[in-house]
Order: sequence, then C-alpha cells, then structure tokens
Amino acid sequence: MVALNNNMVALNNNMVALNNNMVALNNNMVALNNNMVALNNNMVAPNNHMAAPNNVINIANGATANRAIARMRRATARVAPTVLSFS
Repeated sequence: MVALNNNMVALNNNMVALNNNMVALNNNMVALNNNMVALNNNMVAPNNHMAAPNNVINIANGATANRAIARMRRATARVAPTVLSFS
C-alpha cells in the first residue's frame, strides 16, 4: 500500500508540471495580443495623417476648422489612453 501511494504522488507531480506548461502557453497568448495592439496602433496613425489634409482644406472656414480640430482632440482623447497603456 505504501508503494502504491508513492505512485499516486508521482502522478500528481506530473499534473503540476502540465499545469505549468499551460501557464507558459497563456503567457505566449498575452505576448501575441500585445503584438496585435501594436499593429492596431500603426493603423490608427495613417488615419490621423489622412485627417490632416481635411483640416488644411477647411482652414479657410474658421468655424469648420475649429469643429475639425475639436473632433480630432476628442478622437485623440479616446485613442491615447489605449496607446499609452502599452507604451
């Protein structure tokens, strides 16, 4: 009975090792998720560059330009916390 009990302990240790492997795999998924966020940030930058010519075209109309600048500031306020959290 003692020998059989020792076998159960060894099997239990194997389960712990398998659990550690699952944690390592989970860490890899987090790293992959961070890479997706960085790629998403790169997509946001060209979008902001596209908005700039729009503001230049509308600059002759002060009210329109102010509204465009306000929209950009609101958009930046929404995007910036996400970007900064991964910096």
